[in-house]
Amino acid sequence: MKNTINMELVKIRAFLPEKLTELSNKNEALAIEILRMWGNGDKPLRDLWTLVHQGLERGEHNGEHSN
Repeated sequence: MKNTINMELVKIRAFLPEKLTELSNKNEALAIEILRMWGNGDKPLRDLWTLVHQGLERGEHNGEHSN
């Protein structure tokens, strides 16, 4: 179980920059906010990962909802 948790965190750490880049193309402000949280150590990696995916799922484009 512990190895599974550690591998999950390794994968998140590896792919978070890629996902933040993807998010920045849709919602730059949110991507920067999450990047700052990461840099400041304000939230755990799993929470940041969730926030990025929620932003991507909302389908927002630069703060506006897509139609």
